[in-house]
Amino acid sequence: MNLQNGEPAAVDPAVFSNAYVFVGYSAPGLMDLRPTPVNRVLPGVEIHATVVDNLLTGRFLRDLPSSVTILLYALFAFLIAFLTALTAKTALLALIFIIGALLPLACGFLLYPAGYNFPVAAGQLTVLATTIGCMILYYTQEGRQKAFIKKAFRHYLGESVINRMLEDPGLLQLGGEKRELTIFFSDIEKFSTFSERLSPERLTALLTDYLTLMGSVIQEEGGYLDKYIGDAIVAFWNAPVYQPDHAARACRAAIRCQQTIRANAARWKAEYGVDLHARIGLNTGEVVVGNMGSRERFNYTILGDAANLASRLEGANKAFGTYVMASESVYEQAGNALPARHLATLRVVGRSTPVKVYELASAADTAPAFWRAFEEAADLFRQGRWSEADERFAQWPDDPPSNAYRRACARLAAQPPTEWDGVWNLNEK
Repeated sequence: MNLQNGEPAAVDPAVFSNAYVFVGYSAPGLMDLRPTPVNRVLPGVEIHATVVDNLLTGRFLRDLPSSVTILLYALFAFLIAFLTALTAKTALLALIFIIGALLPLACGFLLYPAGYNFPVAAGQLTVLATTIGCMILYYTQEGRQKAFIKKAFRHYLGESVINRMLEDPGLLQLGGEKRELTIFFSDIEKFSTFSERLSPERLTALLTDYLTLMGSVIQEEGGYLDKYIGDAIVAFWNAPVYQPDHAARACRAAIRCQQTIRANAARWKAEYGVDLHARIGLNTGEVVVGNMGSRERFNYTILGDAANLASRLEGANKAFGTYVMASESVYEQAGNALPARHLATLRVVGRSTPVKVYELASAADTAPAFWRAFEEAADLFRQGRWSEADERFAQWPDDPPSNAYRRACARLAAQPPTEWDGVWNLNEK
């Protein structure tokens, strides 16, 4: 208009020299506002300007090659699957999904300045599908793992211990490892004698009843039933799950087993005509626990000197007429929580190192009143004052260990040894 009126131009015409000029409208009423990815009300003329700019510079927005797109999708899926496999916690899984959903968005922003169009939505769908698939697979496998653990260990462990293993499968470390355990060995007294008088069917029925009752007590106290060897029971505590009070648990189990035997003695006498008693040996020490056996067949069991000593202590009960004998390590680990008396210092068959042994009381909270006096008499015996010790032990004629000491006192007084260290030496297992 200015030029037509002979007035100076508002814009110097030289500005348009060698330039492409587009004329358009930006007023809303002129209906030339268009939606675009960067602005939903962009003037239409700017779209034309963008097209020309792309033509002149050759910078067209291109689709990313299909092979590269597929490779990135596969990378997203692998990364999500890998991270998901590392954790089972819901909060971490949610964080992994959020991070995964941001990856396609980040790729879109990074590739756009280079002129490539990356399908962000499809990438996020890939992440979502992978996450859902991994979670379904994980929970399916977890269910199978829990079913396997229950099936494999329900005959050896109590329900509470199995539940702890299911909550944290990392506690179950199969394979040999050194660990401190409390080991339980038991055997029926004079089993071969009354087994000769029973038919195989009646003997099997008696053993089934006995082993079921003993096994239930052990499992209720959190013990692992290692094996049954005929009438013998082998069990241990503190594996496959950690139990800080494993020694106290084993002691309680031993006492409860003896109480159960006494509670059923009359019934077994009436049904099978036998007086059933069982001896128990307990020891705490380091052993190797894990899968033992061949490559084709193996068991989760224990191996080590501490296990052998528990077996020897079970047999050592015969020398004193006792039924529960625990080593010093058990007594100390149990924290003196259970009443016991220092029975002797023993040197068992196959071991040169003597060990202090204790007899557990028949109840978890009471001990006979004379046990303190018994320990004083046993100290006299270890000092070599056998005549004085014999006079003391004579006060308790109904106590089998006292009678065993009296026999030993008489033997030693008649033939004093040239060297005496106060240790009771056993000559049989």
